Amino acid sequence: LSLNKKDDINKWLHKFYKWLSERRSQKRILDAKSKPFFLDTNHKATAAFDLDGKPQIFLPTVNNLGNYRTICSELLQNPETEAFLRETIGIEEPTLKDMINNKILPLYENHSVTDDTEYFKILFRYYNSECPNKEISAYLLELKKVIYLRNLNRTFSSPRELYMPETNFIKPFVADKPQCLIDMDF
Repeated sequence: LSLNKKDDINKWLHKFYKWLSERRSQKRILDAKSKPFFLDTNHKATAAFDLDGKPQIFLPTVNNLGNYRTICSELLQNPETEAFLRETIGIEEPTLKDMINNKILPLYENHSVTDDTEYFKILFRYYNSECPNKEISAYLLELKKVIYLRNLNRTFSSPRELYMPETNFIKPFVADKPQCLIDMDF
């Protein structure tokens, strides 16, 4: 897009967002959230949320850790538009949960993880300090589906197939099967 076209589109979007916010129609707002009425940093249109309510675009962060698709910064320079996007539409900065759902778990699902030390720390930090109590069971079930831990053979196994190496009861049964023990140094 040329500079003039970008400016024209941004001006039109400011007016459109203002019109939406003035109408205060909950149905219109809900419809708008799932339509491609929001521009990302590449001026590509996208919905704010998918049909399941999962965020598709975020407010920019200082370093955009996680390389998220973020809202066009020029739109945020207008205070009314920024307030509309934050408060009415509900676009936010990515949370730790967003990072897990949008970046980390897909890597595990695609078996693309080779060194998961940092990911494991993030997953554990969310579980330990941010995951609401009512969501812990669902979170752990989701992790069990995709997470694989490194065993003593330096390959990955499902947690259901592994034992802690310190357990004296287990050692005699798996001493000759290193693939059954969690690599605690990993």
